[in-house]
Amino acid sequence: MPLDFGASALEGKTTDDGILVTKENTCNGNGAQTDNLFTITGTVDILNIWAVCTEATNATTISNNSLAIYDGTNTVELTDSNSPTDFAGINVGDCVFKNGASATVAIARQNNDATVLTDLTQTKARVTKKLATATYIRHLFTGDANTDVDVKWYVRYLPVSDDGEIAAV
Repeated sequence: MPLDFGASALEGKTTDDGILVTKENTCNGNGAQTDNLFTITGTVDILNIWAVCTEATNATTISNNSLAIYDGTNTVELTDSNSPTDFAGINVGDCVFKNGASATVAIARQNNDATVLTDLTQTKARVTKKLATATYIRHLFTGDANTDVDVKWYVRYLPVSDDGEIAAV
């Protein structure tokens, strides 16, 4: 069973550390792909966002990975699309973390060696939903005809407005 860092027990519960929401997603498709992972309502502070690979049937080509906020018209980077993370060769249990302030590069950690993560600082990102339009957290990547990777995404947030919420798509 892939690691979820004890997150399952906290899913959907409000704590001093925020509310945790998860989304299981299959990354497949040839060429540039966009998957809507979560919807945002109201205003929220995104505290952390990370993913754990749960299955890697074919991970030879899964490159140009980045995260963004999309409001139906505009895209705002959560991680730098000009320096995207390459997931090629990702294995079950490997983790990807959004690191640092908005638009910094996501970092990947493979589980084939013991690793101490000391660079997981993140400046919270305050996001407000666009009025009368669905607003999403998206995963953008490039695959090929054989790409087939399952990832479980985690987002931890705090509501800022009364209607502030993040939900899995």
